[in-house]
Amino acid sequence: MRIAIHEKIDIGDVRAEMDRAWKDLLADPAPSGFSAAALDELRPLQGRQVAGLQAEGHGLDPLTIAYLIAFAPVAAEIAKDVWTNFLLPRLRKKFGDDAIRDEPDRR
Repeated sequence: MRIAIHEKIDIGDVRAEMDRAWKDLLADPAPSGFSAAALDELRPLQGRQVAGLQAEGHGLDPLTIAYLIAFAPVAAEIAKDVWTNFLLPRLRKKFGDDAIRDEPDRR
């Protein structure tokens, strides 16, 4: 999975927000949309291990940088759900809907 992040957004800020969001998700005794058993598989991991960002170069336009989302191999499907349904919406809320967007594969 690939995303594009506007070049004015500091990737360190994005990663820090991912870590905060992950801690918040794990602190919630009944997180919406996720079973406790599913999250227990990911609980020992840090947020960046669940969904890590790896720079790949420029996005589709010159004002964005493309990132590959690398999911934890232990439970990749659960990690992808956490990214899609929790982490990405929170990042978009903080940095803006147009600051972080999906980017098609270049294959």
